[in-house]
Amino acid sequence: MAIEPEGYLHLARFVVPMVDGAPDLLVNGAVLTRHGRIVAVGPAADFPDPGVPLIDHGEAVLLPPLVNCHCHLELSHLAGLAEDGPWFRPGEMAAWIENLLNTRGEDGTGVEEQLFVARQALAGLYARGCIAVADIGNEQVSADIGAGFKVMVGFFREVLGMTAALAPRARELAAAVAADISLTAHSAYGTAPDLIQTLKQRAGEGLFSIHLSESLEELEFVALGSGPLAGFMARRGGVDPAFSPAGESPPAFLDRLGVLDRNTLCVHCVHVNDDDIKLLAARGAGVCLCPGSNRYLGVGTPPVAAMLAAGIRPGLGTDSLASNDRLDLWQEMKILARMAPEVDPGDILRMATSWGSDILGLGGDIGRLAPGFPAVFPAVRVPGITDPDEVFSSLVRGGGEIELEWVQ
Repeated sequence: MAIEPEGYLHLARFVVPMVDGAPDLLVNGAVLTRHGRIVAVGPAADFPDPGVPLIDHGEAVLLPPLVNCHCHLELSHLAGLAEDGPWFRPGEMAAWIENLLNTRGEDGTGVEEQLFVARQALAGLYARGCIAVADIGNEQVSADIGAGFKVMVGFFREVLGMTAALAPRARELAAAVAADISLTAHSAYGTAPDLIQTLKQRAGEGLFSIHLSESLEELEFVALGSGPLAGFMARRGGVDPAFSPAGESPPAFLDRLGVLDRNTLCVHCVHVNDDDIKLLAARGAGVCLCPGSNRYLGVGTPPVAAMLAAGIRPGLGTDSLASNDRLDLWQEMKILARMAPEVDPGDILRMATSWGSDILGLGGDIGRLAPGFPAVFPAVRVPGITDPDEVFSSLVRGGGEIELEWVQ
């Protein structure tokens, strides 16, 4: 019987540690592992006699696993939703939401089939280098999607309830669900304000994820109580009396509710102005960008450079196959690089790795190549990379051309 070596020295043309204070890029680098953990990272010349077998990955780039800060795996069976008919026009979130709810209730897909398709989507994320996912679902059965996978899936059961009919039932749900199940709110327009406060209090020091400032329709409803979202809710029985518009932006609205802090993850943040960005930065709130979904739904482009200038370190998310054409963080990086060409490609790669892991509270376990971290990481190949100055640019713009294999 073969005996597994206690470790390996992994060599590659390029190594990207993503460790604060360390070099961004090692040319002819090495990663030394023992007993399933990284013990050292540095130039290959620093390891003349490692005492373990060598594995030479050639022209590959060794980098940390990717982190998906926002996904709805539960919706994977609704792929192509915005392409199903002429009812949808870019930017019309209310129309998309209404069709989503109607389709979920009428498409006839059984629970087992939904789970099967969702697990296929999760397997696809892993195949593209993703090791951790913050997954949002409306059904408790969706908590089982990640069972048995190598991907770390943090499941959050999302509570919807802004209409007069749905809000009371949502309050009952929040009170009845077991304390060990993570609950979170949908949005400032999708969950009644008192319920948002209850859910945030329930989360305590844990992550509290919420969609924020995704569309102009959202801004109109939160500030004025009018627009297409108000019309949508009127068709479903009217707005819950707990909501009262006060002329505020969604971030200011959440801040007034007392739920905006370092444990709050604000997803999308497409339509945030300078005051909103200052507020998010001052409260230490996390931000997750979903550029693929934003492009797919036509809601706009987030002001990424302004966020970075304010000290915000965003993560990246794929959102769902109902609002995106694929779940692939390489594609998200590529789209964001096109949306914000002024942003350093190295920062975009950090969003998908170390910054994302920090947002999810996993910064001590994943997101970096450093001593003590698991010896599980991708070896990535991008056709034509030879110049060290082009490594980060080639990685974030590689998209579907990126090829990888897992090292573990």
